[in-house]
Amino acid sequence: MTGGPDLVIDAASADRQFLEFTLDGASYALGVAGVRAIAASPKITRIPHAPPFVPGVANLRGAIVPLVDARARLGLPGRSTRGARVVVFVAHGGGARTVGLVLDDMPDLVELGAADIGPAPARHPGAGRGPSLGRAAISGRTITILDPERLLDPPAPEDDP
Repeated sequence: MTGGPDLVIDAASADRQFLEFTLDGASYALGVAGVRAIAASPKITRIPHAPPFVPGVANLRGAIVPLVDARARLGLPGRSTRGARVVVFVAHGGGARTVGLVLDDMPDLVELGAADIGPAPARHPGAGRGPSLGRAAISGRTITILDPERLLDPPAPEDDP
């Protein structure tokens, strides 16, 4: 896996390592096990008539990869400025394909033990399962652990973010 200059992934502890990122003041994390690459400010080619959460596609080592905007998929407001963006390319569909998750900034690497992670918050009836796997509280902040499969799949009518 490739990452930023200071991002070092230890394969032996990949099941406990997460990429933490902040959107709209809230902290989120994805497990690193399925991360294939991280690219800072890749060229994004727009696709006409794509859903609002799909900003376009990017080239990853010669493969055209669809992108999903994390803010839009989580129902958060769009960015107020157009600055550099980061794409985290993750395995999707059981590893059969790659999808890029568009973030505002380079994620940080955090290590969480099983005892650090609690259950996902309860959802109202009929809300679907949503993209959250659980929550972790470390260093005075709460991190929502996201399931990349649920986050990257197109939302079903009953699956609100």
